Amino acid sequence: EAGGASPDPRKKPGRGDRSVKGGGDGDGQVEVTPEDRKVFDQVIIECGLWSKGCEQHNTRKCRPCHYVHCKSGCSNGGECDFCHFPHTDKNRQRIGMSKRLYCKGIAQLLEDACQGDGVKFQQVVRASSTMSSYLHSILLERLQQKLTGGASPSGGGLAD
Repeated sequence: EAGGASPDPRKKPGRGDRSVKGGGDGDGQVEVTPEDRKVFDQVIIECGLWSKGCEQHNTRKCRPCHYVHCKSGCSNGGECDFCHFPHTDKNRQRIGMSKRLYCKGIAQLLEDACQGDGVKFQQVVRASSTMSSYLHSILLERLQQKLTGGASPSGGGLAD
């Protein structure tokens, strides 16, 4: 990303500097292409998940809204200056119930917005790696279920 002289050996050939590494679950890096990001941004806008505070989420410079995952939600909606994306710490032992439910609700909204388009859903899953590790794991599990025809996932992960 920033100023390295030698190319990253983990990058797939032909991708050049167009892709960025996502946060993922720490199990390995996920390549997020500009096309993945564009599709993801369109989907979250369609789902009504976007807020002004979300603009800095990919750079990790945003500040989380402490009301969006609560029962009553954020009263400012899209005009909120705080980020409405989940901020779940992968190092934390247990995520609170309201944040778990919020992530599951977002996962369902994102899946429904893709309307059975498997390629679009894969792009959304890849782009979600820069968000919450918990949300990303939910989306990975749902993608794996789709790829295996509804069977429960056997090892997790995303097959290329």
